Amino acid sequence: MISLSIGSTIIYLTPLVSDCDSSLRARQREQATIEIMVKAICGPEASYTHAQDGAPIIVGCQHHISVSHGGGYVAIAFNPLHPIGIDIETDRTKQLEKVKSRFLSPTQLVDYNSNLLEAWTAKEALFKALNPEYLYLLDIPLPHPSFKIYHRYLKKGLLLTLAEKVAQE
Repeated sequence: MISLSIGSTIIYLTPLVSDCDSSLRARQREQATIEIMVKAICGPEASYTHAQDGAPIIVGCQHHISVSHGGGYVAIAFNPLHPIGIDIETDRTKQLEKVKSRFLSPTQLVDYNSNLLEAWTAKEALFKALNPEYLYLLDIPLPHPSFKIYHRYLKKGLLLTLAEKVAQE
């Protein structure tokens, strides 16, 4: 497991648990990896669950958290002060090209058409950070006035994006 410090957020990243038990499906491997990470980071008594709205919760942890998995990795982000959202995605520009008008406004299409993966992951991370009951990706502004967006390519074709709320002065 590695840790990255971005803004005031710490992100832990690890590959999915190996498929030593071939009966484990991808989703089960993701959940097993999250459980292992939570216990390693927060202690053996910590447990991972979800709120009614689907937001991740680590019982006993008072930090804002966000969880994402993709490209064979799991990422868990912690911020003691501000709401955050993370997204980790492999490059799938051809798929995003087909649906870009569903998540980017006409103005955003002009601004972000050359980098759909960064736009997609920014919107996904913002969606998690905003934790809205009813909000469509299309309705999320880019750039967002209340959040700073950080993009980190972990390796070729694998992007980690963090949306971190900007402190109000």
